[in-house]
Order: sequence, then structure tokens, then C-alpha cells
Amino acid sequence: MGALRAITELTASFRGADVLVLCYHRIRSRERFHSQIKALAEHGYSVLTMEEFTKWLKGSPLPSRPAALLTFDGCYDDQLAIG
Repeated sequence: MGALRAITELTASFRGADVLVLCYHRIRSRERFHSQIKALAEHGYSVLTMEEFTKWLKGSPLPSRPAALLTFDGCYDDQLAIG
């Protein structure tokens, strides 16, 4: 439950930001990851693709709702299986 609380507080603190970028190093639990994604959705976030994010960086508009980008470093098996 701590991760869900953390992401809820994080989304609240970044409400004024254009895009919330979350970088995952490891995904330890499918349930925990899903609860984090669910928390984003419950707070009205639309998850961008890297292509959409790149277009935004070049000046294209964002969706009308808050936007988030999920990134994964390291390319661990858990990221491929769960993320």
C-alpha cells in the first residue's frame, strides 16, 4: 500500500506539470505495478507512448487530460513480462 500512497502523493504534487515522467528500475510485483497504473488512471492521467511524448517535445499538443510517460531502464525480465 505504500507504493500506492506514494504515487497518489506524487501525482498530487505534480498537478501543474505538463507531463509526469515515471522511470522504473525494477518491477518487483505485478500487483503493485498494476495498482500504480490504476492510481494514475483514477487521478485522470493518460499514459503517453514515446512517440506521443516526442511529438509533444516538438510542439504538438498534449491530450486534454493530465499525461504521464512510463520509462523502464535496465531491461530486466520483470519489465518485459509485467510492464
